[in-house]
Amino acid sequence: MKIIVFGCGRIGTCILDRLLPLNHDITAIDTNASVIDKIEDTKDVMAVCADAANFHVLEDVGVKTADVVIACTNLNEVNLSVCSMAKKLGAKHTIAQVRKPDYTIADFRKVEELFDIDYIYNPDLETASRIYQMINPVEVTRQNHYRQMNVMLMGASKVSVHLCRLLDHANCSVKLLEKNISRCERMCELVPESVYVTCADGTEKTVLYEEGIERTDAFVALTDLDEQNLLISVFAKSRKVPMVITKVKHNSFESLVGGLGLDNILAPKMIAADSVVSYIEGIK
Repeated sequence: MKIIVFGCGRIGTCILDRLLPLNHDITAIDTNASVIDKIEDTKDVMAVCADAANFHVLEDVGVKTADVVIACTNLNEVNLSVCSMAKKLGAKHTIAQVRKPDYTIADFRKVEELFDIDYIYNPDLETASRIYQMINPVEVTRQNHYRQMNVMLMGASKVSVHLCRLLDHANCSVKLLEKNISRCERMCELVPESVYVTCADGTEKTVLYEEGIERTDAFVALTDLDEQNLLISVFAKSRKVPMVITKVKHNSFESLVGGLGLDNILAPKMIAADSVVSYIEGIK
């Protein structure tokens, strides 16, 4: 298949890595010259430094004969625009990355319809859904004779917003710890009222004890700092929390994870790439 990838940041690069072994004809495009130089040096794809939002660029890279166009820049509006133009210029399938914490699954399906985009994915929602499946509150509740499940989240991230909604819908007792006041206030606007949002430093052991870490069924570390997530997850594990899940952005910690005794490490970029590749394999 002829595949064009616009945007080669962490997620875009991860998508390229997942697609390369599948022997597709791939073109990678990014506005950053150093990013393109690195791709040219390390990956067997055609790499172009250009502005994806320019329809002349779309024409020059042969979008009219593309089987799949993937737009995964850091700007939602650019991704939607690129995919919309690509479809009108002849691309068979379009995939856009859209990261909006206030959008539900139904909202994304509506945007697909409005922009004539075949598939919209949100790395944060995809990650939250994967975590929800791992926690599996329905099964845990069944095993505990319908006792309400206690879940503690650390970090007010975009993933946290989606995860709070999913867990609340499953009637879980959700507690979220975040030390930044403005983030706490924003979370209160986005998550259900039954979610307990407290402004406290979840890296402090005394805070975790006070908030009931030892009575928690599942602990999820979702801050923006990998080191922080890993260290607090180790502590939660030491307190015999049945399910401990850790979000990381980088792969540099993989060699350490085994020694830390952590089994559930998730990288949103990998989950997003898996979602995109799964969709492409489905249409192939």
